[in-house]
Formats: sequence, structure tokens, C-alpha cells
Amino acid sequence: MKKNEDNITIAVVGGHFSPAYALVEVLRRQNIPVVFIGRTDSFTGIPSPTLEHSLIAHSTGVTFYPFDSGRFNSKTSNNNIFAQISLFIRALIKAWKILYKTKPKKVIVFGGYLAVPVALCAFSLRIPIYLHEQTISPGKATLLIARIAKKVFVAFPQAKKYFKTAIVTGNPYHSDFLSIKKPSWYAPL
Repeated sequence: MKKNEDNITIAVVGGHFSPAYALVEVLRRQNIPVVFIGRTDSFTGIPSPTLEHSLIAHSTGVTFYPFDSGRFNSKTSNNNIFAQISLFIRALIKAWKILYKTKPKKVIVFGGYLAVPVALCAFSLRIPIYLHEQTISPGKATLLIARIAKKVFVAFPQAKKYFKTAIVTGNPYHSDFLSIKKPSWYAPL
């Protein structure tokens, strides 16, 4: 393994988890310290751990910071707008504390509402932000973050039209993907 001589810590913010998890694997192989900021509970309303928490929090060498934020979308009603604003303000404070404590040299975000407060705090602390969009059509959070990102990477050429400058990289994938074996019961039709 290559030694990380610069001791560069990279903060990865979940959103689309699969490519974020693949990047974490690559960074860990290169001995680059990683902190992962993500959700611990799923959206089901029933306390159940997210995949990112289950896999990342138990990975050697990766510090997991549980995180949540206000979510503003078409389902946000007048009844819960103040609750969402309150959650967003708390998320800004928590994001600032995490970034100030860990002092990452870069913040890499994978879209989604969780990434907005982290990206805004990174921008205020002058930490470069790198954004990866995994789909053809980005959401509002991704479009907002793109305005302050140093670089934007996209999985599909069709997504380039949404950004001033974007680099087509495809979607990273975890090495486990290549070792998947067909189950014994599988038979082609």
C-alpha cells in the first residue's frame, strides 16, 4: 500500500451511496484518511440502520459522522417548514463542527439534501468541494452545490448540460461488484 505522506483527510458526504462507497474503498487502499458524513436511520419511520451506516461505520479506518438535515421539497408543507428550517440550521452548526474538527483538505459530495449544509460550511471554511452527479438529471441540491464546487463530475454525458463545466467520469463501483457470482438457483430464461 502507498503511504499517504501529506496526511490529507477527505470528507465524503453520502447522497448516492454506491459511488461514495466505491470512492471510500479507493481512498482507503491509498491510505488516505477518510471521514464519512451520512444518515444513520432510513426514511421508513421505523428505526432501521442505513446501508451507509452499516457498511461505513464498521469499516476500519473510516470515521463515520451521523448527520441529518432539513429537507425542502414539494412535500414540505407550511405545517413543517419551521421544523425543516430548524433541522437545517442545526445541520449547518454540526457540519461546521465536523469540518473544523477533522480539517479535511477536500470535501467530496454525492448529491442530496445532506450535502447542502456540509458544502456550504466547506465553502465558508475555504475547503474545496468536489461534486459527483450519478444520474442524468440532477436534483435541486446538486444544482445548488455545483455553484460553489471546484469541480463537477458526472456519470453520463447527458448531464453535462446542467453544469457550466463538468467532467464525464462514469460511476465508480466497489470492487465487490466484480466478484459477484451467480447464485446456484440462477438459470437463464
